[in-house]
Parts: sequence; C-alpha cells; structure tokens
Amino acid sequence: ALPIRERMEVFLSLYGNTLVRERDCTYVSDIAPEFVEIVTDNSSHPLAAVVDLSQLKFKDRDVLQDVFKGWFRDVPFDVEALREQRCRGYYRARYDHRKNLMDYDYQTFIKEVAGIIHWFHYKQFGHTGVAFETRLASYATPNRTLASYNEAMDRTKGTTVMVRGFWGDIINSPYHAFCTRTDPEVRHRLFKINSQQYRHTETDIAEYNLTAYLSEMETGQRFSLPPEKPEEFTYPYASPLDELRAADKVVEVKEEDEKKVVEDAPPRGRREKKANWPPLSEAMEGVEVVLLAGDLKEVLKKPKYKGLFHRAFVGAMGCMPLFEEMGIVTGAGGRVPGDFAKKREESGIAASLADGAEIICETMKYQAHFEGSTRLGFRHRLAQAGHLAGWRLRDERRALPRLEKDMQERQSRAKERDSTDFMRFVAMPGGKTAEAS
Repeated sequence: ALPIRERMEVFLSLYGNTLVRERDCTYVSDIAPEFVEIVTDNSSHPLAAVVDLSQLKFKDRDVLQDVFKGWFRDVPFDVEALREQRCRGYYRARYDHRKNLMDYDYQTFIKEVAGIIHWFHYKQFGHTGVAFETRLASYATPNRTLASYNEAMDRTKGTTVMVRGFWGDIINSPYHAFCTRTDPEVRHRLFKINSQQYRHTETDIAEYNLTAYLSEMETGQRFSLPPEKPEEFTYPYASPLDELRAADKVVEVKEEDEKKVVEDAPPRGRREKKANWPPLSEAMEGVEVVLLAGDLKEVLKKPKYKGLFHRAFVGAMGCMPLFEEMGIVTGAGGRVPGDFAKKREESGIAASLADGAEIICETMKYQAHFEGSTRLGFRHRLAQAGHLAGWRLRDERRALPRLEKDMQERQSRAKERDSTDFMRFVAMPGGKTAEAS
C-alpha cells in the first residue's frame, strides 16, 4: 500500500489537475480493472463489502463500468485540446487577454473570500489546468478521471447524443474544497500572516487536511500538528508542517524508472485477478456506501426511504431538485406558491429526512463567475425552499444577510464575504415550520 503522504499527493493530483504525473496515470490504470471487477463480478475485493451496488439498475452499472474502463492508459483523451476549446468558448474574443480577466476574477471574487489562495497558483491553474504540483515532478500525462459525458446536439441528425470530453471547472479553481478551511485548533498556525502575507499557501493547507483525513481513516485516531515551537515565532519562521514532511519521506522515482514501469505493464485485459487483498483498516469497519442513481425527486419518493436519512449534504447545483419540488425555480423572488402545503407533502426530498435531520446546503460564495447580488439571491431562494419544506435555518443572522433595495455590487460582495460557507437546516417534526413550532 502507498504511504499516507504519497496517497495524499496522488489524490490531489487526480482531483485538481488536468495533467498529472506518469506515476499517477500508471496508478489509475492499475486500479481501474479492480473497480471494473467490483462492478461486474462477485469480487473478493475488500471494497466490495463497503460499496453497496444493490440499488443500481444494470444500465447504471454499465455506465460505471464504462467510466472505469475509460481510465486505462491506452484510451485516447486529449485533455489539453479539450480544455483549450472550453476556454476559447468561454472567453471568446477575449481569449488572448484571459490573463487580465483571470486577474480581475482573482482580485474581485477570489482574494476577498479566500486570500490564502495565491495569485501565482490561481493563474497557473487558469492557463494550464494544473493546480497542485509536488516537488519537481513533470506533469504532462492526461488525467483520464476527469473525462465525463454531456448531452450535445448532433447537427447532422438533429438528435441529442452523449459526448465524452472535459467538462470540468476552468474559472473557480479546485482550491476551495480542501484549501480554504482547516481544523479550528490549528487554524491560527496555518493561516498566520506576516508582513501582510500568508506564511502558507493553499497547497500547504490542502496537504495538511488530506493527510489528516487519510490518517484518521486509517488509524481511527485524531490527527493534529506537532506542538508549537519557539522557531515558529522568530525569523525565518519555521513551518509546523516541516516536521510532518520530514517524518513521512516519499521515495523519488526517476522518469526513466516510470517509463520502464509503463513498458513492462501487461496489456489491458490480460491482468491476472488478485486472490489476496490487504485488509481494510479497523476505522472502516461498519462503514457502508450505498450508491443511488436516477431522478433524485423520484428515487426518494420510494417508501423504503421515508424518514431514513439523518443528515444530508446538498451541493449548490444539487439544490435545483429542491427548488423544483417547492415550485420556486421561476418567478419573482420571495413569492410563495399558493399550493406550497401540497408541494411539501409531495416532496420526496423532505419525506426522506427523519425528524431532526440536519441538512447542509452549499452556497455560491466561491462561485467566481457570479456577481455578489446573484450569490446573495441564491441564499434567499435556498432559505425560502427550506422554509417551504419545513426546515429551520440555523445561524440565520450570518447565513442569511438582509437584501436591501438598490444595493450596490460592492455591498453585495461584502455581505457575501462575511456570510457562512454553508446553510444548515434542521428538519422540523412533521414538516412544521419554525413559526408553527
């Protein structure tokens, strides 16, 4: 098994980079047959006992199988050309001046809400799609895990087809998920500022967070930084991460060795199935991941899911099914549908939550391509949907700043900057609203 530090580096590379190291590509190509086996066969792989596929239809399993087969290194995927095509489509006539546009997005939307993100790294991501780099490694191999399908129109036949390509983010950057927040107990050490500059970058924060997550998943024990030392308070200001990096060395692999590994790898389809797998860590005992597929609103209406979930996390784009069920996708903001009581009763999302369940909804705080007024409006639309569903909003003062008439854009951005990253709701018993309870 890979050491924790190497796993962290591989994860960040595959998560945030369109181009990865040769060893990352080899690693993904090697584990892809294992995932295919889990989906298609009665596998003895330890993950087969953790991931429950029984709720998926055969066509859904076929889709998963196609995704994993797309990770093999001999599958063509020109991610550089596909990303450039997307950038040209987004910037259009301004493509040759995209550096200036990136600078505007960074100064206006990124820096004020996540100053830990360095301009140099954000610019590099905007130009190359590479967000996380490790030491002096070469990033030149396509990241096939970013390939996905999207609907497109076949102009010759006039029909809708699924097109495989790169549909990932090119504006916001992948830094917000792991780089802008950390454990409150160590935040004062990792987000320390000297001479108006952060002593650490977003990549340092991501490395610590991922190391902590992986360590706790493996050991079941809390992970934290070493105790503070006097050297952290005197120039040149030692980093608390230095000791962690020194304790977990990673063996460097030369590019010649990587090429030899690739040349010696057996062709796809001729790999022998493993018989003995390393056991999962004790911390993973009792963990089960059940995959669901299909229209969320319809899937959750099944009786077996009624009152089943005690906690739900909803991404910003995943809030649309809730808006649709509550009837507030279109129309003026603040307008309550006349049949909202009926909509609440028919809502599969609301019915699937147990009384007292916690619902965590992502906001658009870090969406750089939206103005502050749009992001604030999304908060209020989300609060309205939660109210109609019978949920009570926590920390309403910080999560839902007031919208004022004729509010200027800079005021909207300031209110959004000081607001919470997520909106947290509690499902009231019987779907009652806060006023009714």
